[in-house]
Amino acid sequence: MTSPRRDRRSEILDAALRCFVERGIAATTIADIRERAGATTGSVYHVFPSKDAIVGALYVDRLRSYQSDLLARASRHRTARAFIRGITLHYLEWVEAEPDAARFLFDARRTEAIAAVAAEIAEANRESFAAMRRSIDHFAAKGDLQDLPMDIFIAVVIGPAAAYARHWLEKESRTEMHRARALLADLAWASVQTKNERNEENEP
Repeated sequence: MTSPRRDRRSEILDAALRCFVERGIAATTIADIRERAGATTGSVYHVFPSKDAIVGALYVDRLRSYQSDLLARASRHRTARAFIRGITLHYLEWVEAEPDAARFLFDARRTEAIAAVAAEIAEANRESFAAMRRSIDHFAAKGDLQDLPMDIFIAVVIGPAAAYARHWLEKESRTEMHRARALLADLAWASVQTKNERNEENEP
């Protein structure tokens, strides 16, 4: 059973997310969050000592939620192509399903509050990247996937999708999301597949 403290924490984070998206992180106050959450001032401060603590906790919470779902999906793929396309597809499907969380993660990176949770973010990324690295190594060993450094892999597979997502969230994209997902997933795969895989796909 979820504890009352956990329920209150989740309620505060959910309320904070709505406030941050509507008002902006800088303009939002503890009072705004308290009112949106239907909480007392004391109950908010009992869980979080400051607005910066809420920003940091929300960032880690939404990041880990995204990563957990991504890894659960990635673990089900049995081919390199499905694995790579699945990463890109999941990212854009998540952005479409959780636009407020996506906007917040983009915006919060530039705030001082994130510095306080840098170690937690680094740990979340280490765990996520380690799991993906195992899959990359598996497919690379079979000759199906280029053995790229992790930072290059993320830049190639997620980078273009993240750039599109920013434009989509700002309603500046010309390509509809469903078409962008398919195009970017195919481009990600084309960027990291091996020559052997490329030749096999081109065979009649």
